[in-house]
Amino acid sequence: MSRFIFAVIILSSIYAEDYYKGDALIKKGVYAFYNYNFDEAVDILEEARDKFPEHPGVHLIWAASRWVRAQANKPIEETYHILQADLNEIVPIYNELVMRYEYDYNYSLYKGSTIGLYARLSLGKKDWLKTFYHAYKGFLIINEVTKRSTNIIDSQLPIGIVEYYAGISKSIFRWAIKLYDLQPSTESGLHRISLAADHGHWSWIEAKAILCNLYLWVENEPILSLEHAQDLAKNFPQNFYFNLLYLESLIRTDNIDQSLILLKKMENSIDLL
Repeated sequence: MSRFIFAVIILSSIYAEDYYKGDALIKKGVYAFYNYNFDEAVDILEEARDKFPEHPGVHLIWAASRWVRAQANKPIEETYHILQADLNEIVPIYNELVMRYEYDYNYSLYKGSTIGLYARLSLGKKDWLKTFYHAYKGFLIINEVTKRSTNIIDSQLPIGIVEYYAGISKSIFRWAIKLYDLQPSTESGLHRISLAADHGHWSWIEAKAILCNLYLWVENEPILSLEHAQDLAKNFPQNFYFNLLYLESLIRTDNIDQSLILLKKMENSIDLL
């Protein structure tokens, strides 16, 4: 569930053609972020916020990058304070942007994702009612985006994760999902996540990482993980986690020689973490 909340948050792209002013600079920050260059990423995204304040994703991506940097360097309680302050700052910005650009549903997508990130705060504090409230509130907005604008592929990721989770659940959650015209189905969930992985402008990285986890340890289809893991490791060579996904995919598909080469490379880089 925590992976769902975080995946709703981090929407990032390297391949997407520039559509909004500032895309190129933001993609540079995202690239630094996923290569563990957190200070550089935050600096770039702060610059992007100053230069392109009307970009739909920059404020949320900035807040997420500051939160992850804090997780790497500060006590857990302090990370919550940082995230809380940043969310309080950017929510009014998204409220204004959604009103100003009411026919561009990318702004609503990021507003819903921002509200969903509040759930991560509540989850860390084990405040289950607030966790459910914020996750549900953010989900409603994102689901509405999916219905109103089918061309926004990025919204398929959080919806796909909800459908997949409902598909493996035996609780009342399955019934609740049907009320929103969604399928409590692992097949439908995997299809939506795969759409985001293959065609998402701002969601392909997290979508590929989630598919790797599912294919390796839930679906037991490691061959389907291999391509996604290889793509992540190639684009973000300093990301130790993505390399772990790639290593596991190689081992599980009997690519032993490549596994040994990658393992040696990771052993040499582990002291830099």
